[in-house]
Amino acid sequence: MGAKTSKKSKGDQPSKKQKLEFDEPSQERGDTNKDQEKNAPTTERVKDPPDHTQARFLTQHTSRKLTWTSSSKEPHAQAINDRITAAEKSHVLDLMNLGAKSLPWYKITALPGLTALKLDNNSLDMLPDDLCLLTSLRILLVNDNRIVQLPSLDSMSSLKVLECGKNLLVSFPGEDLASLNQLVRLELYCNRLTTFPKEIRNLSSLTKLSLSTNRITSLPPEIGELTSLKILDLDNNELTSLPDEVGLLNLSHMSAAHNRFDAFPPCLAKLVSLSELDLRLNKIGKVPDTLSVLEALTELNLSGNEFTDLPRELAALPRLVKLDL
Repeated sequence: MGAKTSKKSKGDQPSKKQKLEFDEPSQERGDTNKDQEKNAPTTERVKDPPDHTQARFLTQHTSRKLTWTSSSKEPHAQAINDRITAAEKSHVLDLMNLGAKSLPWYKITALPGLTALKLDNNSLDMLPDDLCLLTSLRILLVNDNRIVQLPSLDSMSSLKVLECGKNLLVSFPGEDLASLNQLVRLELYCNRLTTFPKEIRNLSSLTKLSLSTNRITSLPPEIGELTSLKILDLDNNELTSLPDEVGLLNLSHMSAAHNRFDAFPPCLAKLVSLSELDLRLNKIGKVPDTLSVLEALTELNLSGNEFTDLPRELAALPRLVKLDL
């Protein structure tokens, strides 16, 4: 039976060819309605709305539940429903590796106690604005999808892990970073980012930041305020230099391979806690003798650069066990 709705703008209504089916609201329909329902023509179930306009249409009808069964055109529909039901108790929803192009977001965002949402390896091109309703969420994994833009995250102050690698992001919402001061790990590898917002300074708990395989040409000086950061991955970008403030970090692992450095970034010689440094496949013409202060260094990769000799001071590094040239 088609759902009755109040008049809405043209953009908010489903097409005439599509009919929405809802679970029967208990004892609200009379016998006449039941007879009509019995004789009604078979309706076509629709997949979750692909855009924000239709998403708003559905969320305005929260008293009704869209029928989303294994006969839906969306593959694995029954498995998705079953996992959502299980997540009501476990508070962990794993919908990875399903190849889903859409999801029943009105059901997912109705799980306010959800602590982990795992959506890796699907074909999603958006996340709904209503994702902000999941205020208890601590882990959000959306790697390997087709997402172009993230929704607002400013209500997710409990978030500790955010992974959005292998998507199509061209920017990151800096205005939301002030709320993410509990975030420990941020993975944005394999996107289309060209810069990173200065609001990064608000990620005071961050220990790992991966920005590899993007199109980043520079980093904001505010990155030097990430005093908890231990791992910084900048591989495969378009960097020609690093801000001096990077030298203020307490990094243990630093990787900036396959960029466009033609000189050794001076700030790296200040990272006295560094144990692993990877600068391979750049155009560095000279290795400075100041590296001798990096006494915690155990692995150094400088292969694929343009220098012709090394400073003798490297031989004095007491913990260096692996040197790639």
